Amino acid sequence: MYPILAALLLGATPAPPETATLVAVAATVDRGDVRTGPPLTHKFELVHRGTSGAVEITGVETGCGCLKSTVSRPVLRPGERSEITLAVSTLTQPPGPNAWRAVVHFRPVAQSGPPVVSPDEQIELKVTATLIREVFVTPPALAVSTAGAVTRTITVTDRRPIPLTVTSVSTTSPFLTASLHSPATDAGAQNQVVDLTVTDRFPTGETDETVVLNTTDPACRELRVPVRVTKRLVGAVVVVPEAPTVRFVRGQTEASTLAHVRIPGGGLVRVERVECANPAVSARWSQDAGPVATVRFVVTADKVAPQGGRADVRMILATPPGEVVTVPLVWTVP
Repeated sequence: MYPILAALLLGATPAPPETATLVAVAATVDRGDVRTGPPLTHKFELVHRGTSGAVEITGVETGCGCLKSTVSRPVLRPGERSEITLAVSTLTQPPGPNAWRAVVHFRPVAQSGPPVVSPDEQIELKVTATLIREVFVTPPALAVSTAGAVTRTITVTDRRPIPLTVTSVSTTSPFLTASLHSPATDAGAQNQVVDLTVTDRFPTGETDETVVLNTTDPACRELRVPVRVTKRLVGAVVVVPEAPTVRFVRGQTEASTLAHVRIPGGGLVRVERVECANPAVSARWSQDAGPVATVRFVVTADKVAPQGGRADVRMILATPPGEVVTVPLVWTVP
């Protein structure tokens, strides 16, 4: 009787997840000298080296807005492989040695019984390269906040003896139009201007778009410029500058910059709280309502990547109630 009771009790216990081991074939890669312009893309291969059980990739964490990731297969069984593709926007990165890191989070999957919650395990992936800047795109990323139609300018500069020429421009939104100017030479450099217009019909809200510049350079067929458009209702709050930048000097432990929030035409503004998913970013502001709310963004040096970075910061307002403003915060490190 006791063996039967023991068997019943054992049968009522949820089965733990099977042993699952996920490893990177090569977790670090050096791409050597890389010319800025096209995205720097590398595929890392992960292999399930366990003998039984499945493993699930639950996410890929990157410390820089310049780094995008895709996962080819989120759930793997023994012997199966998944590719993690990392793509770096080289236009936004400083010349010279750079390193970009991503952390892959994964966990075993329970094969029977109720789901078993277990902490994620991690694999760090790293790409290094020495960036050589010959082609400049200014600005390398654009943030536009507007209540109506507005035009911004992108300039492509090439100092090489045989410079590239932008032949055509396209965008990912029909409400974001581009006009291409002919190239002109000044002080030994060729410059070509693109006028980018957010039209009146652009939808209200925050949208991430891309401007694609097609060129004559076989090694750099296209340049991709990210554009974040915040289309406001008339009379809504504005932030100046639209894309605050924090610039470190050598030896600084933290650096900061200011942003001013106001209502065109006048009105009281009060910030209730400021949120950012990046632990390196914090904010300080006055609790009082006034015609302008000033927010100081602070970036801590020991928590940021050596090549600089970018993070989205959300400001939730108490006055006017219900208003939420998101700005891209950029920081540069010498």
